[in-house]
Amino acid sequence: MKRDWFGSFVALMVFFAGIGMIVFTFQQALQMFSTPPAAALGIQKAKPLDVNETGANLVGILIKILLLFVLSVCGSLVANKGVSLFGASRHLPAPKANE
Repeated sequence: MKRDWFGSFVALMVFFAGIGMIVFTFQQALQMFSTPPAAALGIQKAKPLDVNETGANLVGILIKILLLFVLSVCGSLVANKGVSLFGASRHLPAPKANE
């Protein structure tokens, strides 16, 4: 079997780009989830609770969680495409449907 070295290089770069997206997602999630809830929602002990500000902050947090989920799925798809490209660069036969 003949290996396509340039194709293998591109496949590895695509794979590592996907892994980088996943690592970035987990770093952002760690930063977001290590913030205390009171600080994230903008609740202060000395002031009365402002429902509008707290609700807006809660919606912002939910949007960030949704975006982190979407980014993790995209990173997984990109990494999977890198694995597929690497297999194609080695000229391996496609797996059969019954296997």
